[in-house]
Amino acid sequence: MRAVLLAALVFAQGESAQLPWPVPTGFTSTGSMATLAPAFSISAASANASGLLTAAAKRYTAIIHSAAPAPAPVPECDWQSATVACPNGDSDCSSWVNTNCHPASTVSSYCRVSGFCHFSGSRRLAGSVIQTLAVTVSSVNETLDRGINESYTLAVTGQVATARAGTVYGALHAMETFAQIVQLGLLTDNLHVVDSPLWTHRGLMVDTARRFLPIPLLENLIDGLSYSKINVLHLHLTDEPAVRFESKVYPELTAGLGQAFYTQDQLASLVAYAKSRGVRVVPELDVPAHSGGLQVLEKHGLKYCDAGKTVLANDDGTLKVVDALLQELARLFPDSILHFGADEACKHDDCPAGCTYDGVHAFEQHIQRTITGLGKVPMGWNDVFSDPKPMIPNAALPGTIVQNWGKAAISSIADLGFSAVDSTYKEMYLNEQCCRVVPPTGPHDKYRLCFWRDSGAGMTGSLQRLMEGGEVAAWSDNYCPAPLCAINGTYGWMYPSAQDESFSESFGNAVFPGAAAAAATKRRSTSCVRSRLGSAEMIDPAAASRINA
Repeated sequence: MRAVLLAALVFAQGESAQLPWPVPTGFTSTGSMATLAPAFSISAASANASGLLTAAAKRYTAIIHSAAPAPAPVPECDWQSATVACPNGDSDCSSWVNTNCHPASTVSSYCRVSGFCHFSGSRRLAGSVIQTLAVTVSSVNETLDRGINESYTLAVTGQVATARAGTVYGALHAMETFAQIVQLGLLTDNLHVVDSPLWTHRGLMVDTARRFLPIPLLENLIDGLSYSKINVLHLHLTDEPAVRFESKVYPELTAGLGQAFYTQDQLASLVAYAKSRGVRVVPELDVPAHSGGLQVLEKHGLKYCDAGKTVLANDDGTLKVVDALLQELARLFPDSILHFGADEACKHDDCPAGCTYDGVHAFEQHIQRTITGLGKVPMGWNDVFSDPKPMIPNAALPGTIVQNWGKAAISSIADLGFSAVDSTYKEMYLNEQCCRVVPPTGPHDKYRLCFWRDSGAGMTGSLQRLMEGGEVAAWSDNYCPAPLCAINGTYGWMYPSAQDESFSESFGNAVFPGAAAAAATKRRSTSCVRSRLGSAEMIDPAAASRINA
């Protein structure tokens, strides 16, 4: 995937405008070109005894060696003579010198008389040769959660390259930026980068419920997120077809799924893999609607309020079952956020027969209190806040984060004191294909049409602190809509588990480089692709090239 992203960035930015991605807050480079020594490595200071940092340094050293071109030999260009074919006279000698020697060399030519030229001047400068990138962090605490310090600085002065960060996660971003600088051919002996994210929450949501996403696919997506400095993977774990996480309390939930669910050990390993790359994992149990996958628990007292058995009833037996599942998720996932869904219980402001807004709201408020009681921060789709409109903020309780897919202006959520994550579907659902509806007219318009969005629009002053950031979303029920895909708008033949390999490749290519295009830059003033993640000018080139490697 690395090659794919690199090609995409070159296309989006143009050959003359390539910069690391997301574009850093500050980037200056005024020196001569520098090269890496054959034995170049990244090292952490001995005081920075962090297993995560040490492993990352080793990983990025390998990435850089795989991407960096071999240094070109340095021509010997002191006072010399050279035989040069010169049908155009002395200008041919000048051209030869400028190509092979230092541009400041002076030509004293005898081309017409003797068929060769003399030249004088300094040897072509080899530039600095960098042996090591020395990484220093202020704290080796490896806790990864909301609000972690991800800022860093990166500097090259002469032959000395250093990266400094407050945390190991800022250091990960510094190493990624350095790798991109090398890969893009931007390394000089006087380079300075200062960088920090605009938003705390920069995420990708993937739907594992409708079509199971194999662990290798999730790990590949995590790699892509880390290359783009996106720091949240949101797992939509439950929906109508199935519940995809192993429950020790209710093992029958996954009894009929074969291998198409995540064991608790697999989830623990996935969380650790993501953490090693600076990516948080947020789980979602979608209730009270989209709950058909829970039907096997009716024998434990679970009830629905609709005949179609998609919306859970607000009764003690049902709440007891859901509370137990939330307790399991809280133990499995260390992140402070626990997502409870709340999506489309009363779709289009119309509750299913047998269900009421009062019942839905009471259920949702109970769930928020349960999550808070577990020491977690509740997060729900904007329906918990916006349905019905005359009753805003409806069931949303203080402290709940509202993920807005488009029913309300993001500023209206903050106006009432709620933290918000922007996921407006027309721009940020990766399967929405907004550019198919409004075809692009120029080489850059595709990215502008789909991602030019200011997540903080309408928020000023103190309201800005309520803006958590944003997420792009990749749903697996219809990730490639008609008429682009066959079989009723989906790649239906990919859904059996026997097609995991084909599905994984297709789904991964549907996520990247689109998700990278929405990665946040750090400058609000830049004319760029504004997304819920902040602002992004174009797709990541160097990062992109690694994602499908």
